[in-house]
Amino acid sequence: MLKRIETGQVEIGMFIQKLEGSWADHPFWRTRFLLDTAEQLEKLRASAVPSVIIDTARGRDVVPGGVASPEDGPDDVMIADEAQETAIAPAGPPAVLERLARRRNSAPVTPRLSPAQIHDNGKFLSAPAQSLAREFGRASAVATKSRAVVSRAFFKVRLGKAFNVSMVEPVIDDIFASIERNPHAFNGLMRCKQDNEPLYRHALATSGLMIALGRQLRLPSEVVRQAGLAGLFLDFGISKLPVDLAAVGFDHTRIEPGIMADHVELGYLFCLASGVPAEVAEAVREHHERSDGRGYPRRVRRADISQLGRMAAVCDAFDDYISGEDAAAMNPAQAIARMRADEGAYDEDVLSAFIATVGIYPVGAVLQLKSGRLAMVVDQNADDTGAPKVVPFFSTISGQRIPPQLVDLASGATSDAIDSLSTPEQFGIADFAAIRERLFATAAQSAGSG
Repeated sequence: MLKRIETGQVEIGMFIQKLEGSWADHPFWRTRFLLDTAEQLEKLRASAVPSVIIDTARGRDVVPGGVASPEDGPDDVMIADEAQETAIAPAGPPAVLERLARRRNSAPVTPRLSPAQIHDNGKFLSAPAQSLAREFGRASAVATKSRAVVSRAFFKVRLGKAFNVSMVEPVIDDIFASIERNPHAFNGLMRCKQDNEPLYRHALATSGLMIALGRQLRLPSEVVRQAGLAGLFLDFGISKLPVDLAAVGFDHTRIEPGIMADHVELGYLFCLASGVPAEVAEAVREHHERSDGRGYPRRVRRADISQLGRMAAVCDAFDDYISGEDAAAMNPAQAIARMRADEGAYDEDVLSAFIATVGIYPVGAVLQLKSGRLAMVVDQNADDTGAPKVVPFFSTISGQRIPPQLVDLASGATSDAIDSLSTPEQFGIADFAAIRERLFATAAQSAGSG
């Protein structure tokens, strides 16, 4: 049963189903977790969260003498939980109780996490890792839903309408949850996905990269949340530029550089006016600064750039390199090489952590194998980042496409290996953008049947 209780009534052992109040007020990344440490309890009680929803079927009930406090009004209070609606502290006629019981019994049950899956520092719960095959479908759904939300947000900003950060808060939660289940599925999908809204896709991709990088750096959960939010907001200022975005196909890389540079300060001012956390607004302002002081708008050096700003510079540049018109887009592995060679541009420690996050050969990179086949990277091997999982799709020997199949280069079952970086265009494959996502889907299906 779900009950609403005051924050002061919460005790260790309760399962938190929902933290009420503003998303920015609570000190945890996840809104659903087993509260099992004194540190978590202390953080919650010290926060501005007015009340919480607990699930007594998955944790302790309210302490004796405590009283659950459903809102006045209907006989059952409803909250959205993905595609499900769950009743809170039901009370009312038998028909209502029977309906709520049927809904609860038909809802999928989230598996309990073992103590080994809970971070010792109590910052957030680590979900069980999911395979690429299982997460691919979820990541696709997250991308579709998130793109619609971010598209509406950009539209409101463009029209000068009131904006509230709560509009995009669910996007951050969904992206983080996907990355926590599988660190490569969402970001890999965003690198492979092509659509007619480059600006929105870039925002989602950069947010996903920021979240993954924050986790790689082992930042506190609240900072990882800010990182994801910064990734979404980096280019909101573009919607304030005096240009017709439709005329450039919403592709920010086609805006005149002199005009485009103004998006940084415009985005910064937008964030301040929208109640975005100051750390996020500052990252928006800094994402085109360089460690050597040759960036813009303030030409500050590394020591004067915030950590989120240094992270944003790396994530934004990487996605810009691999996005845009197909003729100008880089192979992800080439983008990494380009960034490493750009001396003075990025914080070296942050760039190293980013490479560890996406791999030496990131998902979406095209490689030429020693067998003469072209293959796209679809997943990483944590124990050997130099030998990713790939899907060969073209024979450079016959000049013909070949049936795609998943190959794990780190497995002893194959003698093939990486020969060099490559591009489909080198071999006359002009429609590669149209087949990238199919290759990724093939990998997911192969992993699922393996």
